[in-house]
Amino acid sequence: MAHKVDRENEWDYVIVGGGSAGCVLANRLSADPKTRVLLLEAGGWDKDLRIRIPAGISKLGDRYDWGYEGAPDTSRNDKVDTWNSGKVLGGGSSVNMMLWVRGERSDFDGWRDQGCKGWGYDDVLPYFERAESFADGPSPYRGRSGPIGVTRVSTPLEVTDDFLAAAEEAGHPRNPDYNGERQQGVSVAQVNQRRGMRSSTARAYLAPVRKRPNLTIKTDALTTRVRVEAGRAVGVEYEHEGQSLYAPAATEVILSAGALASPKLLMLSGIGPAEHLRENGIEVRVDAPAVGTNLQDHAYGMMMYTTEAGTLAEELKPWRALKHGINYVFRRRGALTMSGCTAIVFSQVTGAMPTEAEIILMPIGMTFQNKAGEETSEHGTSDVKMLPHGLMVYPSYVHPTSRGTVRLASNDPSAAPALEHALLSGGDMTLLIAACRQARAIFHTSVMKARAVVEMLPGDSVQTDEEWAAFLSNSSFRPYHPTGTCRMGSDDSSVLDPELRVRGVQGLRVVDASIFPTITSGNTNAPTIMVAEKAADLILRGSMSE
Repeated sequence: MAHKVDRENEWDYVIVGGGSAGCVLANRLSADPKTRVLLLEAGGWDKDLRIRIPAGISKLGDRYDWGYEGAPDTSRNDKVDTWNSGKVLGGGSSVNMMLWVRGERSDFDGWRDQGCKGWGYDDVLPYFERAESFADGPSPYRGRSGPIGVTRVSTPLEVTDDFLAAAEEAGHPRNPDYNGERQQGVSVAQVNQRRGMRSSTARAYLAPVRKRPNLTIKTDALTTRVRVEAGRAVGVEYEHEGQSLYAPAATEVILSAGALASPKLLMLSGIGPAEHLRENGIEVRVDAPAVGTNLQDHAYGMMMYTTEAGTLAEELKPWRALKHGINYVFRRRGALTMSGCTAIVFSQVTGAMPTEAEIILMPIGMTFQNKAGEETSEHGTSDVKMLPHGLMVYPSYVHPTSRGTVRLASNDPSAAPALEHALLSGGDMTLLIAACRQARAIFHTSVMKARAVVEMLPGDSVQTDEEWAAFLSNSSFRPYHPTGTCRMGSDDSSVLDPELRVRGVQGLRVVDASIFPTITSGNTNAPTIMVAEKAADLILRGSMSE
């Protein structure tokens, strides 16, 4: 198919994907007015107030989510998952629960020790600091003037205070800052918000610079292929407003489409497992078997309790909701600043690693109904009802051993990728059960007994490993944490080198969560933004040395 050359401008860098990483790159690479940058985003703008107001997350639906359907999960009774992926500027940072979790020091030292020179904790800490403006600084570990606003959850709730005290009683030390010197312990949750509004990369990085004359942003622009000539990426082909266009890149093409779409784009461009590409009628440019492998995600269990303490449900009763609405309009405070989590525990399970479990408190209980109107324990079904005096707890083992793949379903760029991943394969079920038991122990403390706490899910009937496994096979779920599918490393089998350059192709990098060799300890948005900050330095340093 012939593509019209996009001569609206001449580009030095073409960035594919305006998500958590792409917005960072667009800002940093266009800071030099002589550098011409094109950002292509397949979704739309983030103008919807439901994106910007934190509590609006409950009303977003699937409009801003690609919602890829995975293959049946053999580790969970062939359950078919929806793999969430942001379909809007800001990507996951525009639609997630806003938990700001950097990860544990050992995560990044582990990357370094796996051959990723320059990615140890001491190397990446300056980029975490550069990205954020922490409301409760100063601190030797925290940023004070970065684009992303970060603050502790501030809405007072009895259920949060109880959880903090009970976790301490259960042996988890109080930690004033899990993004500081150490991660372990129980803490008030931190969220990426500024003045009560979601601080996504679209708002924090892109909005302030979108009128730069050397930066062009195109939304609803579906990239279909990276064009490779004589071993070099020279531009991208994309669909926009009914036209097939070609945007040349004088310096580099950068894929920031996420851990599900970036490997798909590489394969559509002839970079991937040769046999798989040929099966889909794609000319092989580089035989790269690792493209689309190493897919990782966290598994969360779901537990629910009732309590005599005050929860978010009570704050949302009509007269209190009105008070919170007024408080938000005039002070940007109150329940409308809450997206879910208010407290969090990071802990060990086996003792093999500094952090092995994450336990999230959501200060509201919910019951779910499927499309047939039947009550179910499955997370993310069609209808949700609040449970008075209820709360949810989401335990996770944060170092999964299970791995999956991203493959092409066809050579049609508009087709969803084919996703295979067994969430609780290997020993991951056993480790998730251990995390759930650790969460349960918090609710067996005297603090919780004084509140007459009752476990609704899974309930006291679930005690043995077999009973836990049966429960989790139906109720565990995936968050927004897919990573690892374009792994960086120093070995020849890695997709990228430690400077995030695609092996076998000049002028092409990948910058998003797909570059993680191993998933980090907790929510992945903050480390993805860090990756983009560091990548911007790598790219600019490379261009200056040429």
